[in-house]
Amino acid sequence: MILKKLLNYLTSSILDEHWNIGIMKYNKDILYQGLQENSIKWLKHPYHDRWFADPFILTSNDENITLLVEEFCFWNRKGRISKLVIDRNNMCLLHRSTLLELPTHLSFPAIYKENDIIYIYPENSTSGNLSLYIYNEKKDILEKSRILINRPLTDATLLKKDSKYYILSTELPDPNGKTARVYCSDTLTGEYKKIKEIKFNDNVARNGGLIFKDKDDFIRPAQNCNEGYGMGIVLQSVCFSNDEFTFKDIKRLNPIDKKYKNGFHTFNIHENIVAVDGYRYCNHLIRLPFKFLLKNVLLSFRKN
Repeated sequence: MILKKLLNYLTSSILDEHWNIGIMKYNKDILYQGLQENSIKWLKHPYHDRWFADPFILTSNDENITLLVEEFCFWNRKGRISKLVIDRNNMCLLHRSTLLELPTHLSFPAIYKENDIIYIYPENSTSGNLSLYIYNEKKDILEKSRILINRPLTDATLLKKDSKYYILSTELPDPNGKTARVYCSDTLTGEYKKIKEIKFNDNVARNGGLIFKDKDDFIRPAQNCNEGYGMGIVLQSVCFSNDEFTFKDIKRLNPIDKKYKNGFHTFNIHENIVAVDGYRYCNHLIRLPFKFLLKNVLLSFRKN
């Protein structure tokens, strides 16, 4: 068990991507001009055995920003849902708490608020379903409400339109492809039925954040998975008409920060700020020899 944890740690810290969370100001120019260099302020935290990604903004004020995130621990190579309180001025982590941990991997803690209740429906596709949780602020935990859909959905987003509730998502075994599915229910916690499959022209079916409004326009952040997972964000306009959805690309956003230049896959807006993430790899002088060594160790185990 100790050897496995150590191998997990070394694999995650040296071979895998290292994600981090960033905050920037939102303005409409992003939709047409893209991201500006040095516009993202990155989270500063003391941890060396984990990373944070998939940020969703729970609250914000002039002093602090509270996020729900995926917290990925190197020792068990599994994500859980955590809450981070960040100093808005210097981007230092002030507080971290675990809201939900399961035997299966958790990520993408999408937020939906209704009637003063905060609902969370995180990505948990390895469990085979999408579940709805209620955030208990006093206990600082997520309490399970019900299973919404018995399908292995990946990065689902929920939207209420014309008194109906819609869930848009990709699913296993093709989470990063061209096909998304739309489910509909008359109530938030009612039975969701698949009403449509949407075929995109390229691999942008996976959601990259919650659908948001810019004045009267609905905007969908989608993940650009054409050259691999988490390469960038595609902002799309969304039109609705009698359970029909049409999407049109507005702008494709690529990484601009030199430190996190390999990709990013989350774009979430709250009031006038945007939460994003980005990733990088370990130093190649360390990563490549370790990759070669690990490969040969695994081959040796298999032969024996």
